[in-house]
Amino acid sequence: MTSSASLYEINQALGEFAPLAAKISSLKKDIIEKEAEILVDILEKITSLVPLLTPSLEFYNRCGLVIQSESREVPLYTGGFFFHESKLVLYENGDLVREFRYGSHANHLSWEDTESMKLTAEGAILLFGLDSIAESLAKVLRDVSMVKILTREMEDLFEVLVKHLMSLRGD
Repeated sequence: MTSSASLYEINQALGEFAPLAAKISSLKKDIIEKEAEILVDILEKITSLVPLLTPSLEFYNRCGLVIQSESREVPLYTGGFFFHESKLVLYENGDLVREFRYGSHANHLSWEDTESMKLTAEGAILLFGLDSIAESLAKVLRDVSMVKILTREMEDLFEVLVKHLMSLRGD
């Protein structure tokens, strides 16, 4: 049998915690909104670099920068394995997309399903976390220094070629 004192105690504690729960929920929402604003600003700046940071593709493919990638394999008792991949990709047009696919590999590789879902910055943060996304983008940007070096080398080569062309023409 429950005593009315215990019920009173529970009711009293819940009465004190209910406003805190609402406040915490509101703060979480505000934090995610601010993180989304930050991510939107970052993505706007990095989107123009996507074609430079993506390996050259056939003309029918879009350039996409893989920000996050995770894959797992589970052995099957019949041999082979079941696998799934999940990626967060930023495309050259600014679309942020979660790509998910799974399948199996026994005698040959077979995809069971592939799914692409366009995300908002807030959705990406909820799925992957801002810290994880920022860490991946920072790694990508460290690799951009190579693009700067290559650009300088290409500019120097272009100047040399222009000089050779001018000397061949007699200018």
